[in-house]
Amino acid sequence: MAITYKRFSELTYEEGHALFLKGFEGYFIPMKLTFDQFTTRFGNEGLSPALSVVALEEGVPFGFVLQGIRKVGEMKISWNGGTGIIPSHRGKKLAIGMMEEAERVLLENGVTLQTLEALSQNEPAIALYERMGYSLTETLRFLSGKGKLVDELPPLRSFTIERVPAHHPIGETIFPKEAPWQCIPSHGPRAGGEIVLLKKDEAVTCAVLLRKNYATGDITLFQVSEGEGIELLLAHALEMNEEVNRNTYNLSEKCDRSIAFLMANGFEDAGISQVLMHK
Repeated sequence: MAITYKRFSELTYEEGHALFLKGFEGYFIPMKLTFDQFTTRFGNEGLSPALSVVALEEGVPFGFVLQGIRKVGEMKISWNGGTGIIPSHRGKKLAIGMMEEAERVLLENGVTLQTLEALSQNEPAIALYERMGYSLTETLRFLSGKGKLVDELPPLRSFTIERVPAHHPIGETIFPKEAPWQCIPSHGPRAGGEIVLLKKDEAVTCAVLLRKNYATGDITLFQVSEGEGIELLLAHALEMNEEVNRNTYNLSEKCDRSIAFLMANGFEDAGISQVLMHK
């Protein structure tokens, strides 16, 4: 069995799309993207075909690792945006060599922190990543709160609320640089994200990073910086008095105060969670 590797950029879009669909076939959550969704995902998620790896047997692709790199402060961080192997090649320990090749590409490009997320119930994948040197850092929660959750919003009293674009420099000082790839402030502008700040005497006491879809009213919560008045901020930022749908996306379980508040005010667990892994 002659195994070789090349970059995803060496495939045509059609070849890449076909491999992607086949590689995720039968997984816990199959990634059934249309051709257009597949091609736009690279730009939207910050993935690079030139940095992503394809594994081949006798010249025929059977697996891939999609990845991207971004600079956050002084750190050069990578993200594994999907590892897939077609059904006929699973169970043969071929993912190990593929992951090693992917890491070689990252190290060649000066990456200092490698990150990925995996479904909590996907124990085989987690075991593979641990074998490759990744360690679990935290659990990420998906919660959902639909409809009107409170009759009236609590008064702000001595607090004020300020909204700024997600790319505002304040985000780098408030939220952790090692947060999940899709949840850092610099990712927000692509999706119209914003930072909502709660202030007292002009000092920021807490903040949230979210995105509102103004066409539907839906709100997605990505990050929370807890502090004085966080429950007040969540109620206002998530518009709990309105008939809208709200979701958390990869919300750190370390935000236990916020999660407790949401669960006590109409939010429910979506039934899935992920683990964040670093190397």
